[in-house]
Amino acid sequence: MRSRNVWLGTFNSEYFWREKELADLPSITDAEANRIVGAMDELLFPLCNKEDVLLTRHAFDEALKEYLSDIGFSFQSTVASIMEDSLPYGEPAAKSTCQLLCETGKKDYFTALLSKCSDVVPYSVLPYLQEFCSLYKLPHKFPAIAIVKKVNSKVYSHQLLKELGREACGEVAYSAGELRESGSRLLLEGSFLIKDDFGVSGKGNLLVKSGRMLEKVATYLEKQEKEGKLVRFLLEPFYENKKLDFSCQLFIRENGEIEYVSVQNLLNSGFAYKGSKVSDKSFIDLITEKQYFDVIESTADRLYREGYRGPVCIDSILLQDDSIVPVIEINARYSMGFICNSLTKFAVSCNTDGMLSFLSLGCPAGISFENILEGMKERGLLFDPCKEKGVIPLSANTLTMNRITGGLPDGQAPYKGRLYVFVCGSTDEVREEILTKLKAALGEMQITIYG
Repeated sequence: MRSRNVWLGTFNSEYFWREKELADLPSITDAEANRIVGAMDELLFPLCNKEDVLLTRHAFDEALKEYLSDIGFSFQSTVASIMEDSLPYGEPAAKSTCQLLCETGKKDYFTALLSKCSDVVPYSVLPYLQEFCSLYKLPHKFPAIAIVKKVNSKVYSHQLLKELGREACGEVAYSAGELRESGSRLLLEGSFLIKDDFGVSGKGNLLVKSGRMLEKVATYLEKQEKEGKLVRFLLEPFYENKKLDFSCQLFIRENGEIEYVSVQNLLNSGFAYKGSKVSDKSFIDLITEKQYFDVIESTADRLYREGYRGPVCIDSILLQDDSIVPVIEINARYSMGFICNSLTKFAVSCNTDGMLSFLSLGCPAGISFENILEGMKERGLLFDPCKEKGVIPLSANTLTMNRITGGLPDGQAPYKGRLYVFVCGSTDEVREEILTKLKAALGEMQITIYG
């Protein structure tokens, strides 16, 4: 009998790995964005098998679940939220899903739901994972949290490339003074990035274009040093000649064997993820010829020797001259790439193809996810396996979370949300046409599309 998995995750994993004593780059706190990220765990459903259980911080939307079931996605989901929907997040989802499950007043409900599960598949290894497993009597054979933190560090990936005998561009700064000195050298060649050791998806990256800006950042960090904070940032040249971002997804098995999952072309806006598409054969042939996979296998072997087992996503860059920067950063966890791969397999089983993307939206207060789903259905935009093209909405809570927890009664204020979608179609042109029609439909519903 196949084991029944329980899936759960907290998508801002880096927040929990990052040491609290590290200095921060200048940034603006976005409470609405934090709530959206906290609801992204619903995106794990494509990874679930038929009998698997998906635990989400907020109850899975019934209308979305019904639609997904109709087109062929089968899984068990929570009908009770782990945390109270009326509670704001404050800091970026300051408690992980595992911690919330340890503290919830609904333990009887979750104990019954998990009673037939025999394995736990976390999006990432975080604090409280072992406590959660012990509390609900589930197996907990995961890498130690110290190992996971280490291999997810940007400084680690930078140093690893050097140890592998590969060119590792940039420098590590361990003080505001070092940052000022190294940054001044890099500016002689052009703009450069300051990367937080655990920055993610557009946060914790700062593009420096001038000496004046560098001085402001160094001064900002010096103030934190005087308060006892530790400086640790990676400084990298900004690749003006970048042709394409791409990533490689793989598993490191218990015996050290590498299992490749996919390679994907990434669509980024600035430094933030905007979507992905499984790479075609011509691109795989190109990077194979460039010995890309030799570096990936050496990297995976090093992670294994560090003690890490599990999913890995490695971000890379293809430059205009078709040379490759093979390791930009290592994400020793699941990623959007794994989700995109599962959705692509589903699309292929329906004789089509697809791409993963999302839209940042401003919604009138009176509109709900069910309204949007119905609007898409009326306009013939929803994917139907018989049509071989259309839009699969992937998330509801990421869209409506600020409507629920924004602090104002329903109907009194517009809200910001994010709609993740998988756009199915046989060619890039067909998919772009569908996405254009989706945007037009949202506009007809008086929904603003940002960016």
